[in-house]
Amino acid sequence: MDFNMYVFSKKQQKMILVSKTKIQLQNWLKKFSFSHTITIEPTPSFPFKIEEVQQRLRQIDFNLNRYYFGNNFQKLDSSKRIWMICFNEIQFNSHYNILLHSPFTEPTINQEIKDRFIKEWLDIPSFNPFTQSNRDTSVVPIDINITRNVGESVIYQTKKFDFDNVVDSDNWFFSNPKIKVLEEKYKEAQYDFIMNAIEKINTCRT
Repeated sequence: MDFNMYVFSKKQQKMILVSKTKIQLQNWLKKFSFSHTITIEPTPSFPFKIEEVQQRLRQIDFNLNRYYFGNNFQKLDSSKRIWMICFNEIQFNSHYNILLHSPFTEPTINQEIKDRFIKEWLDIPSFNPFTQSNRDTSVVPIDINITRNVGESVIYQTKKFDFDNVVDSDNWFFSNPKIKVLEEKYKEAQYDFIMNAIEKINTCRT
């Protein structure tokens, strides 16, 4: 543990490590060219479960990539294709913050991606087990915007993300689990830091 950490209480040490881990994650994300920010708004009467959001994003990921790059898009490097990273933000109501990466810089294409994402989302039926009917799609629970500043967008989309979220993979995920390069790069850059932080935080808990 850093020498300066000894001047803080156990609770303060944990808060410092939490803050450092969050900054590490944000700095890593700022390296990618995210073109859109997306929020799946809370729907208290019939909230989206994380498993459904995962399936939806995987399908949208597949359809968008196939439309823009053809059937062989899986062979493309992550920098040359569309993918998303999603964060489950749990406050009063669970909702999802998403950063979408695309290799395009043309405003017209990014606007088209925005429109297509909404269409793809609405085209996927969602069954309500309580009413035995499909989810009402008259109100679109999506706020999607074209990114103007990647750094600011990353900070905003992860503003409520804390240490426990970072180490719990169930709270954040890639839209395509086959993008192993990204996961490996993240683990390589963060594994030692996170493992050391976990050990230190566990020793701080009373």
